[in-house]
Amino acid sequence: MSAQLNPSDPTQPSQADILAALASGSFRPKQPPQTVTYSELGPEASSSLVSSSSGSKRNAGRVYCFRQGCGSLIILPETGELVETDVPVLPEDPASPFPPTPATPSYWRVPTPFSFENIGYSRPDATTSIPPSSPGMDTAKGKVKWLICAECDLGPVGWSFEGGKESWVAVERVRYAKPVEGGEALVKEVQETQEV
Repeated sequence: MSAQLNPSDPTQPSQADILAALASGSFRPKQPPQTVTYSELGPEASSSLVSSSSGSKRNAGRVYCFRQGCGSLIILPETGELVETDVPVLPEDPASPFPPTPATPSYWRVPTPFSFENIGYSRPDATTSIPPSSPGMDTAKGKVKWLICAECDLGPVGWSFEGGKESWVAVERVRYAKPVEGGEALVKEVQETQEV
């Protein structure tokens, strides 16, 4: 036997109360994680972000969108491999929130689109060419596709190529989980992630 709602019974919630309760549960604002930028990590930034446990330089902690307050998780620990180059690849825009690209930029090489937690891709860009010595150019067969945050559309944070699998994310254009105790690498977070 099913229970019937009786609109005249003051002890039962109204249909409007039920709908409001359902809606309020699905629209709770998410609390963005505490993050820092690459430059806020100081001169030892690359060493505090890298884990060498797998034999290659991989991201030690979680990587998030650059926009303060967005909190979109882009890469999980041990997903991206650090690639250091001598050529800036991403377009510079003085009006963007990103810091200027250093003379010798570094990127996280992500092996497949499925390795990302959240990322957006632009349409193939036929109007922009990237330097021939850029990472991935040796295997590039298509036009460049820019990477953006999947939640707030901030970008470009990196690039990929049409038809390719690998992607590159600029270390300066993303945020990192706030380091624990004394600026050490995020070993604690990596261990907790691996235990789950």
